[in-house]
Amino acid sequence: MSAAVDTALSDYPDADTGFTSALKHSADVFAAFKVHSAQRSMAAQLLTPDGSLKPFEQWANDVLPIASHQFGPWLRTEYDTAILRARQAADWQRFERNKDIMPNLRWVPSTSAKPGADHRIFWGTVLPIDHQFWSSHRPGDRWNCKCSLEATDEPAKGVPQGSESGPAPQAGLKSNPGTSRQLFDNSHPYFPDNCSSCPFGSGITNTLRTLFTARKKNCCNCRFINKQIQPESPIEQSSDEYTTIPTERGSVRIHSEHGDNEIKPNKIIATYLAEKYNQDIDLLPNINNKKTADSYNRSRGIFQEYKENSKPTKSAIDNELRSAASQAKHVVINITSDIDFETLTRGVKGRVSQSSIEELIIIRNGKDLVLSRSQILSKGFQIQQEDFK
Repeated sequence: MSAAVDTALSDYPDADTGFTSALKHSADVFAAFKVHSAQRSMAAQLLTPDGSLKPFEQWANDVLPIASHQFGPWLRTEYDTAILRARQAADWQRFERNKDIMPNLRWVPSTSAKPGADHRIFWGTVLPIDHQFWSSHRPGDRWNCKCSLEATDEPAKGVPQGSESGPAPQAGLKSNPGTSRQLFDNSHPYFPDNCSSCPFGSGITNTLRTLFTARKKNCCNCRFINKQIQPESPIEQSSDEYTTIPTERGSVRIHSEHGDNEIKPNKIIATYLAEKYNQDIDLLPNINNKKTADSYNRSRGIFQEYKENSKPTKSAIDNELRSAASQAKHVVINITSDIDFETLTRGVKGRVSQSSIEELIIIRNGKDLVLSRSQILSKGFQIQQEDFK
């Protein structure tokens, strides 16, 4: 599923790295639930009707249809749909950026050799990108759908007749991946009906299970699921050990054992990211003075290391990024010095080329620049003032 995202976005070099990470994280979550679903179905075949354990050969034969479907045709369809949905998500991001020039979207007919009839009534529809219609119907809300959208400045044509009773999105495909940043959503049968029945909730107390029964699912932003995907994560601390600080958007929690010397600069960075991108961030404990990431970005499902640049030199940038690379592959650096862009560029490119840093966010004067590793190492890379937004 992660490879599907890479394949899809290889044609979108301008795709935001945070957006890409979110899609990949949703792929991780989907894969975890898919495997659990298959295991549960296979485990149900272990016993005979009278309750005795089946011989291995009999059990293996009985579960063969499950394996052949789950990891054969179904997996192929899921993979192909993941590629289509990731591309549609990237397209939607572009539509949003360019809607002042191209305010409307046109539904482009399917490229399938034998297109289904489900979406035919929507072909040729032209409506504003912000129209409510797109929240109910869009290409990609059917498995293996090969319809697409394109931006246009053509006038809107109105909602298609009969669309109110038209086909509803299929299970798992009800959300817009361009806004939800999820390949497949919680409505897929692989996912639990509610949080209280989640198979990955081993850390959920009985009291929490009762509360979770009425809670809205958000499986792609759940610390219990993240624990299974990243079991080495230090984020699974009691919420009592965290203090939530006021933010206008998003949330920032600081662990009681977060390093005293780092709280002030890290709080500034975490608050900036939370408020600008509406993200939920935890400043993590410093465990036995070991080199661990400063934060866990719960919205993106990634660890991030924070640094502050207070000296306007290439060596200072190099030292800060060298230290950060030993703690996380996603780094955020807040520039408080008056370093010039040429020096900053040389420091960034030199150190990233010698490290495993995958993403670098540079904050400067209340704006930021998000850079992927491939962007930094590309020919002619240069950081400029106009890059900061």
